Amino acid sequence: MLFPKKTKFKKSHQKCFRTKETTNLSLSKGNFGLKATQNKETNAKQIESVKKFFIKKSNRTIKIWVNIFPHLPKTKKPLEVRMGKGKGNVEYWYSFVKTGKIVFEFDNLNKSLKHTIQKSGVQKLPFKTKLIFKKF
Repeated sequence: MLFPKKTKFKKSHQKCFRTKETTNLSLSKGNFGLKATQNKETNAKQIESVKKFFIKKSNRTIKIWVNIFPHLPKTKKPLEVRMGKGKGNVEYWYSFVKTGKIVFEFDNLNKSLKHTIQKSGVQKLPFKTKLIFKKF
């Protein structure tokens, strides 16, 4: 599971991200990529499950780069606990994906894998994506 090794503070304030991505708008490592078309937060389990799905479907023939890392903690109080008494414990780690960010990059992709990526692989992510290609 993805999470930071060390942080300065255990819990953080909730941030509001409503803008579009300004960096990482073009492919840098691979020839194909998944580009986000919505603002959404993704947790570490979702990122890991998508990565494992792509590796399993390709029989380890493609190279995958993940351009997001869950570095923000999400806290939650236990069930049936009254209000007050401080902030809850860290439940999971997440990262916020802005519109236009390239989330995954691929190399050595064939036609059958492109179809599975567009249909079933993208359904595991909580935001809409589109497949983009490198211009030669």
